Amino acid sequence: MAAILHEVLAQRPPVGWANLDDFDLGPQAAVPSLLVIDEPGWSLYGLDHPRDLAVFVDLPEGIDLAESPFAYATQHRLARRVLTMPLAELETVATLAPPIPRVVLIFSIGRCGSTLVSHALNTVPGVWCLSEPDAFSTLIMQHYHSRRRSDFPRDQIIRLIRACTRLQFRPPAGRQAEVFAMKFRSHAFFQADLYHQALPDAACVFLYRDALGWANSVYGMMRQYDFPDSLTGPDRTLAWSVFTAASDPAPLAEVIDLTAPEMPMELALGPAWSCNMAEYTRHLQSGVPFLALRYNDFNRDREASIAQMLLHCDLPAEFAGKALQAFEKDSQSGTHLSRELTIERLTPDRLARLADVMSRLPAFGSPDLKLPDIYSGGH
Repeated sequence: MAAILHEVLAQRPPVGWANLDDFDLGPQAAVPSLLVIDEPGWSLYGLDHPRDLAVFVDLPEGIDLAESPFAYATQHRLARRVLTMPLAELETVATLAPPIPRVVLIFSIGRCGSTLVSHALNTVPGVWCLSEPDAFSTLIMQHYHSRRRSDFPRDQIIRLIRACTRLQFRPPAGRQAEVFAMKFRSHAFFQADLYHQALPDAACVFLYRDALGWANSVYGMMRQYDFPDSLTGPDRTLAWSVFTAASDPAPLAEVIDLTAPEMPMELALGPAWSCNMAEYTRHLQSGVPFLALRYNDFNRDREASIAQMLLHCDLPAEFAGKALQAFEKDSQSGTHLSRELTIERLTPDRLARLADVMSRLPAFGSPDLKLPDIYSGGH
């Protein structure tokens, strides 16, 4: 089946997650869909669910997406051509792509060192790791600010996870890779059980941190992106949707008056953290073979934590020392989240208010919760 090819005339400021509207495009031309396999510059950019399209971009020679803090951002910035094909054709083309020997899936709550971990994995010989390939994001939500989840059927999500994984594995010429690792946006975690069904042999890692430290970091990030300090009107539950993949806000209503005209941002963050902990527990109990790494413990002994992760991923622990090199540089340099920027933080009074809200949650209200995993009898 033919695909549709466009020249990129200009990049538009991206809104939401990677999609076709990120570019001004030239006239279309029909081309073979296998172009995305036959030519080395092509990479999967995103899935456009409303249009039933998979979107690929062509990048200049020599670009290694594993070196980018966020793969989608480099794809957007450097795209020269765009190719689209129906999602059904994506699945067909994926069966013709080279198989991937081994896969590592890195899920996280966000703001817990996951980008650094992805760069650490890239120092291990034979591993090619992408940070936030965006085609997977829309499997659960069309945009980060969506108030409801995408309506892909479960069996189609599983097929698309397999297809996208196979087509996303495009290490540059000269880079030998037998292991494909992917660090996802935090929303993907809410479908971790489907990823395990799609890729049952993949190693699964979950990164998280204590509730107060996470909320403080998230607050700083949200302020960097110009979110208001207090949420009003329809934005009252936006923070909840962003960090729970549009989960049911009923737990939020148990401890917060959602009809109040104004809601300080931190009041949504504590219940959102708790929601993630509950989701992790559900996945672990359903059979997802997680290693859980807590940011607080990770920072106390990085080399030991990296070695533990490498062993879990069936990689040589002897490379843990080399992987520490990734922590010497700013993994998000050049982005809104770079270390060099001055980040606003919650005041002690606001952190205390957050802790009080969490103390009233019916479950997962301990800010210092340590999660079980398959090594601690939780599986």
